[in-house]
Amino acid sequence: KDLYEKIKHTFYQKGNIPHNAKFDGHESLTKGYLEVRISQGHYEKKHRHIWMQHYGEIPDNHIIIFKDKNRFNFDIDNLEMITIAENMKRNAITRFPPELRKAIYLIKKINQKLHAKKQN
Repeated sequence: KDLYEKIKHTFYQKGNIPHNAKFDGHESLTKGYLEVRISQGHYEKKHRHIWMQHYGEIPDNHIIIFKDKNRFNFDIDNLEMITIAENMKRNAITRFPPELRKAIYLIKKINQKLHAKKQN
């Protein structure tokens, strides 16, 4: 308890905002997506934020995608809401014919072997 009393004066005081705190509207790149600060401690992906400003809440089991696949094109006409199931179908290998699936699988195996060789 004596140690606590000695160092108590160095703790941040309640309500203190650090000098490097970001402002609302601050944008940050996280895992390839631009995020915007909504409030203190709360960031939201920018494309989702823009969609909600135009159309309201995004229902559960739905996502917002970029039609042109460019994660930095935030034009509302480039954003589309789809279900998670539809997104899985769009990205599944089963959407390709069997011959192409086999070629994709072989290319993946070759890339794995090349990567393993580079690691050695």
